[in-house]
Amino acid sequence: MDKAYFPLTVATGHSFCNRENIRAQLLSNIGQVQPTLLSAPRRYGKTSLVEQVLQYDIPRSPLKNHFSHSIELLMAHDLESVQHIILSGIGRLAGNILPFHKSAMIKLQGYFSAMRPEYTMDIKGPRVALSPKVSLQSITEGLMRLDQMAQQEGVTVTLAMDEFQQIATIRQHAEIEAAIRAAVQHSTRVSYIFTGSNRHLLDIMFENASRPFFGQCERITLERISEDKYRPFILTAANNRWGKQIDGDTLDRILQLTRCHPYYINALCHRLWRHPEPVLAVDVASEWAYLTHQESDNISSHVGRLAASQRAVIIALAVAPDANLTGKKFLQRARLAASSCAQAAKALKSADIIYQQKDGAWALLDPLMEVVLSDNSTQW
Repeated sequence: MDKAYFPLTVATGHSFCNRENIRAQLLSNIGQVQPTLLSAPRRYGKTSLVEQVLQYDIPRSPLKNHFSHSIELLMAHDLESVQHIILSGIGRLAGNILPFHKSAMIKLQGYFSAMRPEYTMDIKGPRVALSPKVSLQSITEGLMRLDQMAQQEGVTVTLAMDEFQQIATIRQHAEIEAAIRAAVQHSTRVSYIFTGSNRHLLDIMFENASRPFFGQCERITLERISEDKYRPFILTAANNRWGKQIDGDTLDRILQLTRCHPYYINALCHRLWRHPEPVLAVDVASEWAYLTHQESDNISSHVGRLAASQRAVIIALAVAPDANLTGKKFLQRARLAASSCAQAAKALKSADIIYQQKDGAWALLDPLMEVVLSDNSTQW
């Protein structure tokens, strides 16, 4: 049951922990056709959350005749690639809404006549291939035609767009954003969920009054899952795996080392749940040391690419979190001037390398980065 409870990829079903309030909020937004922006640092479980709602919550909700699909914009790099990704998602939904038969083909020609629709089949199921000319209008029209199809077929639809901030890195980003927004603002049957891991770019896209998506979405920001939610989840998983719960010291050690970071909870427990007998605190320490060793080179490489002042800040924070990054004590530890420290901290916040804890102290977001840097701090 280790993979069932602590997968290293998308976690859904009984491997998904908590987020009840946010799931309920997303369901409500979907029912009301309210566009949603879901943001969080990488590895916080955005994809798992969306898939949990789409695959498990919607089928168990009052929403009937609902179809959903997620598209991934991480590889988008120009107008053509954005159009291809979005139209592929539309085509997947169209193929599910109208399974292949002669009368369905006639309907599809009516909905997407200018896009030369053709039925295809792949390992994921039916899909309608759409092949319009590359243009901003094709994106808007494709999304609006999907909404028209949903209206006339008596269904509702959710289209989730993951890593949406990638559009902001494209030369024609403003025009592409406007093309998508034109369809979103008129949608009556298609609900949109936009997700992303670069909160700085998302802030620019959704909070800047001069950008097309300003004021269009309800924003949800994912935080870490609290200890009081993880404790019963981990104890249930332990009982399922070994027929008994792990002791309190072992559980405390898991939560302490991972800092309740969703990815590291799963990465650590995925290894622990391979043990044939209930694990102890010493096993937790051993497996955490293994993960630290495995990630050490990647972390060192990432840190090495940062500016010198940014490295100074994160090394100082690895030694001890601090609420005042321009205070005398922290500046002495970082060996930086106040202006340099403030500038470095701003960049680190934007990159989601540091975050503010509930107690107000700033700390490293990645607990393994904290371990690697603090282990080397004696040489610093």
